[in-house]
Amino acid sequence: MREEYDRTGSTAYAVEYGVRALLVPALVSLFGKYNWWLPAGIAKLLRIKPAPLKPDVTLPVGVDPDAAGELRRPTEPAGEPAAAPPR
Repeated sequence: MREEYDRTGSTAYAVEYGVRALLVPALVSLFGKYNWWLPAGIAKLLRIKPAPLKPDVTLPVGVDPDAAGELRRPTEPAGEPAAAPPR
């Protein structure tokens, strides 16, 4: 928050920015799959497709979709060194 106050000179903006930077990631992590759910009634009002609670993807056996860190695809196969970036 201090950096935002120094940058803008506004206490209100610095507090708002600091709270948002702290709470939003914490709440996204806490709510898990419910962050992305959209009730059918609201979707109809917005004229968009509702988002189901159940994902449309098939996960590997034993993978918890709500686990911290979410699923990440490996950038290279296990056991092989990463290629050096082109220059």
